[in-house]
Amino acid sequence: MPSFIDHNLFWDLIQSQIPRLISQIDRNPLSKTYGSFDRKYWHQRFTEFSSASLQQGVETLAFIYSYKKTDNPYYKNQDILTWIEAAISYTAAIQNKDGSFDEWYRGEQGWAGPTSYILNSIYSAQKYLGADLSIESKKLIETVFENSIDFLGQFEEQHVLSNHQAIALLSLKQAEHLVSCERAKKHFNHLLRRFLKYFDNDEGWSLEYDGADPGYQTATLSFLARLDDIEPIPEIRNTIAKQLEFVSHFVFPDGSFCEGLGSRSTANVFFYGLSYWSQYHEMASHILNHLQMGLKNRKVLAPQDQEDHYLIYRLPEFALLTQSLHPKSLSHKKELPFRQADFIKHFKKAGHIVIKKQDLYLVIDAKFGGRYKAYSLKSQQLKYSGGDCFIKSGKQTLTTGAGNTQVSLNNNSIELTTTPSPWKNHLFSTKSIIAFKVLFSLTRHSSKISQVCKSFIRKHLMFAKKIKAKTVKTQFKILDDQVHIHRDFSNYDNIWLSNNQPSRFVPQSNYFTLNDLTKTDFKNYEELQCVE
Repeated sequence: MPSFIDHNLFWDLIQSQIPRLISQIDRNPLSKTYGSFDRKYWHQRFTEFSSASLQQGVETLAFIYSYKKTDNPYYKNQDILTWIEAAISYTAAIQNKDGSFDEWYRGEQGWAGPTSYILNSIYSAQKYLGADLSIESKKLIETVFENSIDFLGQFEEQHVLSNHQAIALLSLKQAEHLVSCERAKKHFNHLLRRFLKYFDNDEGWSLEYDGADPGYQTATLSFLARLDDIEPIPEIRNTIAKQLEFVSHFVFPDGSFCEGLGSRSTANVFFYGLSYWSQYHEMASHILNHLQMGLKNRKVLAPQDQEDHYLIYRLPEFALLTQSLHPKSLSHKKELPFRQADFIKHFKKAGHIVIKKQDLYLVIDAKFGGRYKAYSLKSQQLKYSGGDCFIKSGKQTLTTGAGNTQVSLNNNSIELTTTPSPWKNHLFSTKSIIAFKVLFSLTRHSSKISQVCKSFIRKHLMFAKKIKAKTVKTQFKILDDQVHIHRDFSNYDNIWLSNNQPSRFVPQSNYFTLNDLTKTDFKNYEELQCVE
């Protein structure tokens, strides 16, 4: 069976969103914000600053300008080129003095996210445009890179995000090649050691906050593919097979992927890494083929499924797929896990348990309260789905999704004991938002203070305090090709059991997919039989 990339699928998804993308950019040359991609700032006046991360839109504009195709009306269009030049100029103008950029609030001085993302986009834009890009814009890009090198080498988030480390490695390697900077090479080698430190070689995943997140693992694979295309790094190549093996367990029979079963509750697929690594690893080809089918059938998130902020993040990834040429013949020696012989796989450190038995394919996120997906292989459909539990206890709302779970695995029985934690659902008041803005206006001149403040915000929004609370018990019993699920909520009365609603705050999570309509054990706390 040949491996293939459906270039038209990715092109059609991009083309449908180009008017939406161009509508985001200020195209008035007399405007102070000419070249800004933040429509909420320059047009709607919702915010007081232009989010720099949205300048990644320049990469997709450069792609459509350079993509020679009969149904591409943007090819070599001079208006598009003018707007690209304006966007590059505006990007340089809003860079902070320390080389960083602000994404969510003024004075944020974000590390790899968004700084490395932006660097990668302007680097890629220059590659797409070649000689059509003006000398002035090329010099601006070099200046932006030069200004960012030491910032990327000297700072990193307190909470480890390995996909950020991967794209920081990419942008430092781009800097090394673009401006011939020895400092970039030195910082790259230091960051490479840090990246490898947070890679679990036994199980094949990279740390995302306090665990593994398969969705962001595909992002890491994609950024490392771009890096490999510039310069292969043996230490990184040695991790790829393990990463693909881990990711493959979250490819589901209906073409969906992960569905929130990770530390960051994401369901995104970054396709380019799968395409690129398929020239070396057959498993990448199997994953790519199956998830393309899921994308066609609306089982995988597409750019149009996300809001404007992340539309701009996603389109460049799809652009790479329109020109990716890594077909490879597939054997049946290495099938996707749901097609393999029966097995039970326990990723102990990641906290995931995967079971394939006859007609059953079951994946449990045991670390985060027992979220699960149970599939019938005969129908290739999701039969039951369990997400985070939300519990009303007095004046508090508790959740099982904070990572306080003990796991016991005995033969065909899995028992989870979860201690719920307070659910954080913070909203701004008028007073708190004013205080927030004032604080970061005062601290924006200090990179160190900004990094400390950002770490505090992440901790406050994401990580729940451990408290003494009555436990919730979940039991999975595997009998033949059926799973019997029993969740014991006898310690609590007021419970809402979500299908796929995460309790942890992560911006790129909580998107709707068709599987969200699948029935859950919402009100039925009795024993459930999954699989027909």
